[in-house]
Amino acid sequence: MSIFSVANTYNLRMNYGTYHAYTTSKGREQEASVSKLNYADSIALRRAVKRLANFDFEEVESSDIESRVRAFVDTYNYTTESMGKSDDKNIYKIGKEMKALAKEYSSDLENVGITFDSNGYMKMSSTAAKTIKPAKMEKMFGSDSEFMKKLDKIAKRLSKRVDTYA
Repeated sequence: MSIFSVANTYNLRMNYGTYHAYTTSKGREQEASVSKLNYADSIALRRAVKRLANFDFEEVESSDIESRVRAFVDTYNYTTESMGKSDDKNIYKIGKEMKALAKEYSSDLENVGITFDSNGYMKMSSTAAKTIKPAKMEKMFGSDSEFMKKLDKIAKRLSKRVDTYA
């Protein structure tokens, strides 16, 4: 079991689509190889990025913002976790790029209530969605966000590098 807890929410399942079984500890531990997890996580991360890019932060309740952003955080963490289990040097390299990107944008992410622990996992403040203005969330996670565009490119490269038959 990983070091972060994941509420199995609708938004998280939407990110994973047909791989929604991998959103539970049991599904991740018993049903999938590391390669399949890498692939499912990379596809889910791309979906999470796109779902936030198309999300209207100004027109929804703070609980909707929290649910959507928390699902993104959980998906990011699952991706980080599965990349750390891979023996593939290309996957390891992509994982390092993802951590470098997170470090590059860490102060911007901190401004919207997201920090990183020593293992590179995102942590979202329990009050972020209620206290941070929707416009700030939109700037960080919306369609014009450079962080999200770069993260999507990394997730795309990851999905192309994974050998799902291994």
